[in-house]
Amino acid sequence: MLDKTTMPIMSTFKDQLLEMSQTFGEGTQTLAKGLFDILSASIPASEAMDVLNVSARAARAGLTTTAIAADALTTLINSYGESADSAEFFSDILFQTVKRGKTTFAELAPVIGTVASLAAKAGVSAEEFGAALATLTRNGVPTTIAITNLRAIISSYIKPTDEAIETAEELGIEFGAAAIRANGLSGAMNDLASLAPEVAAKLFPNIRAMTGIAVAASEMKAETELFHEALSKGSPTVDAFEKQTATLAFKWDQLKATLKVASITIGQELLPTFQRMVERLIEAAKFIVDMDAGTKRFIVTVAGLVAGLGGATFVVFKLMKAFTAIKAVIIATKAAVIALNISLSLTPFGLVMIAVAGLTAGIILLNKAVGDLNELSIKEKELDEEIIELKKALTTARSEERLEILNTLLAKAAERISTLEA
Repeated sequence: MLDKTTMPIMSTFKDQLLEMSQTFGEGTQTLAKGLFDILSASIPASEAMDVLNVSARAARAGLTTTAIAADALTTLINSYGESADSAEFFSDILFQTVKRGKTTFAELAPVIGTVASLAAKAGVSAEEFGAALATLTRNGVPTTIAITNLRAIISSYIKPTDEAIETAEELGIEFGAAAIRANGLSGAMNDLASLAPEVAAKLFPNIRAMTGIAVAASEMKAETELFHEALSKGSPTVDAFEKQTATLAFKWDQLKATLKVASITIGQELLPTFQRMVERLIEAAKFIVDMDAGTKRFIVTVAGLVAGLGGATFVVFKLMKAFTAIKAVIIATKAAVIALNISLSLTPFGLVMIAVAGLTAGIILLNKAVGDLNELSIKEKELDEEIIELKKALTTARSEERLEILNTLLAKAAERISTLEA
């Protein structure tokens, strides 16, 4: 959980969640829910993201959600008293259980806690735990009932009845908690595989335990060996994950998640810029509404010049796609910002949209380009001030003066863009 020493780690979670969302094609909200559950399960904050990473991979491999996978994983980690480093091991146990049995992560997650702690305390290994559930469910026992059966079997070993102890002595087999510690649950159950039902019932008077023994005793040892073999060859979770990530469905989810992350990142960094842009659009719209007849005629006169500026701006933005060097990206983005500022004053809206598109392209290539605009030389600042004054003069000038001012404004804008090459 979080305390004064671990709170600083929280600041790193945000960026890691965004990165993980792109890697696994999982929504940030789902990942955040999984992270919350992991932290709630008393996993140290410094290790929580590692467990979440394993959970997300297990979720993809097991066709479930990260939150469900995290729930199941943290239950086993805590039940067996292991550290977060064991998350991948328990992920493989769960995946192999799902693969070999007839169950799912979603069915296992909410119920395995009712038996996992008991199994761990009795000395049942994680491999045997998974093998037992896989065997029971594969033979048609529903997951919840399989959990109940396994719990009853382990309880019968931990606290055998007097009749069970006597029967075991007569049969010459070891029974009780010592049998599990000595031979493992799979070995202890294997000793019972050939017993007649009426004899086995004396050892397991609990009907739930007896049902589990009848179904799983003969297969348990072989199934446990298969678990060990599968884990020794590699990670079943990773193998399944790699197969899932090769599908079109995963690639599509990954694309959607990446676009979502991009929108979040751009929105956070450029919100002030776009707020100013909207304010200027509103001012431009009001300016159009308040135009007099003379101004409208003037717009028609200079439409060709404005279109020329728009064409030049469009060329600048198209060239941006060919820039591969960081310097070229910064230059193109700065040029887009200058063109955007002029466009917002001159309108019409078609020109504004071209400038917005160019600015957005530059931002995608270099998120920090807007910040670089603050590092202007003295000459650049002077040009910016001249452009601002010219724009102000344009809005108040008489009709016969506007064409000359516009020509000067365009010349200054071209000069300003040329300084970006320096």
